[in-house]
Amino acid sequence: MKKTQAPYKVNHATQTIRISKDYARKASTIGTTEYNQLKQLMTDFPNYEIQQRQNDSNPKKVTYANLTYTKMEDYIRTREGNGSPFLQQFESILKLSKIQAGSYAYVKKWFLANFPDYRDFCPDSGIPPVLTLNAAN
Repeated sequence: MKKTQAPYKVNHATQTIRISKDYARKASTIGTTEYNQLKQLMTDFPNYEIQQRQNDSNPKKVTYANLTYTKMEDYIRTREGNGSPFLQQFESILKLSKIQAGSYAYVKKWFLANFPDYRDFCPDSGIPPVLTLNAAN
């Protein structure tokens, strides 16, 4: 079970009231439960500052923007060839993914496990791969 955070938190040490983005959006509508709660908090703690909670982002997280099934298949065809066993496996994984709860995540996990070098050559990064050419005279 996923643990949910409270929509607001009162910190008496720093004299702040931290609210979530969703809570702030709901509290901006007069008459909502959130509006009335925030109004009461501001009445109870008039010197406290209201701060919107920021999501912690992981700087080490690697994302693969626009990594579609088609791009995965094209990468396999380019790297391994049309009749490769990896391409056959990819097609099987696609079929198996249909019965998975997170079908895209299932395929992506398989793809990145079998082609870890895709992390180095990400076509959407805008940076072309470094090619080594032999200078033959």
